[in-house]
Amino acid sequence: LGLPATAAWAGGSKVRVVRPGESIQAAIDAASPGDTILVKPGTYAEALVVQTDDLTLKGSKGTVLTMPDSADNICTQLSGGTVVGICALGEINPETFEVIEYLDGPRISGFTIRGFSDSGIIALATDRLQAIGNRAEDNAGYGIFSILSTRPLLAHNKATGNGDAGLYVGGEQDVRARVFANTSWDNPIGIFLRDVSNGSATGNNVFGNCTGMLLLANAPGPVTNWKVRHNLVRANNKTDCGEEDPVPSGSGILLWGASDNEVSRNLVVGNRGEEPFGGGIVLVTAEAEEPGGAAIAPSGNVVRRNVALRNRPFDISWDGTGTGNRFVDNLCRTSRPEGLCD
Repeated sequence: LGLPATAAWAGGSKVRVVRPGESIQAAIDAASPGDTILVKPGTYAEALVVQTDDLTLKGSKGTVLTMPDSADNICTQLSGGTVVGICALGEINPETFEVIEYLDGPRISGFTIRGFSDSGIIALATDRLQAIGNRAEDNAGYGIFSILSTRPLLAHNKATGNGDAGLYVGGEQDVRARVFANTSWDNPIGIFLRDVSNGSATGNNVFGNCTGMLLLANAPGPVTNWKVRHNLVRANNKTDCGEEDPVPSGSGILLWGASDNEVSRNLVVGNRGEEPFGGGIVLVTAEAEEPGGAAIAPSGNVVRRNVALRNRPFDISWDGTGTGNRFVDNLCRTSRPEGLCD
C-alpha cells in the first residue's frame, strides 16, 4: 500500500510536507492535533497562525519566512494591522485579553523569520509552547514573544536586529518558563522578563544590546522566583535604544524592582553605561506604573558567585532600597555600595 509523498502515518499522526510554491498555512489549516508540518528549504512570504493543539511546525535548514504583501488574519487584527511571522494563539477575550482557553503544546522550530512589521513569533494564551532553534531577525517588534502563556520553552534560538527585545516572557505570574541557550544581540533588550514569575534563564549569550537581561517589575505585577544562571552577558552598549520610551544603555543584568530572584554564576563583562541603570549587575527600585501607585524596591534577591568585570560605572550596583538582598562570593572590582565584591 503506497502513501502519498506528502504524508506519513505513525500512531495516527500525519506528517505534511510543504515545498516552495506551496502554502504553509494551508497545511496548518488541514492538520489535526498531533500532526507535523515539515517545511522544506526555501523562502515563503506568509504570515502563519497556529490554533490547533499539539501541532509541530518544523522548518528545515534554509527555511525562511518573510512578510507577505498583505495579511488579513486574527493576529493581524489583534495587533492593529501589523503583521506577525508565526502566531500561536489560544482563545482570549479580545476586549479584556483574559485567557479563555490555552492552545496546548505548539512546537515551532527551524525557521528564519525576517522583516515582519510586528514580531517574529508571538505565543499568546499557550501552554507548553516549544520554540527551539529559530532565528528571528530584523523584525519591527520582538524576536520571540510569549505572553499570557504557561510553561514555555525558548531554547537555542537566535534573535538579532529586532525593534524590541530579542526574547520576551511576560504577563503570567506562574509561568514556569525555561529560557535556555539562546543567543540575542543587537536588540534594545536581549532577554526581557516582565510582570512574570517562576522561571529560569540559563546558558544564554546576550551581547551588543542596549540592556542584556531585564527583569522588570511594577509593569504592572511582580517579577519573582527566577533562576538567572550561567549566562554570558557582555558589552551590551548599543545606543540606538528607542525614542519614546528608551531602554537603558550599557546595562548587563538589570533587576528593576524584581524581588526574590537568584542571579548566580554568570559572566558579566564590559557593560558600560551611566547611573542609575548602567553597569554589570544592577538592582534598582521600579517606580509606580500609574500616578499615585507604590514603587517596588528590589528585595530578597541573591547575587552569588558571578564574575563581573570591566563594567561601568560599577561591576555590581544596588541603590540601597529594599531589604534582604544578599551578595555572596562575587568576583568583581567595583561596587556600589562598597563591599559587594569578594
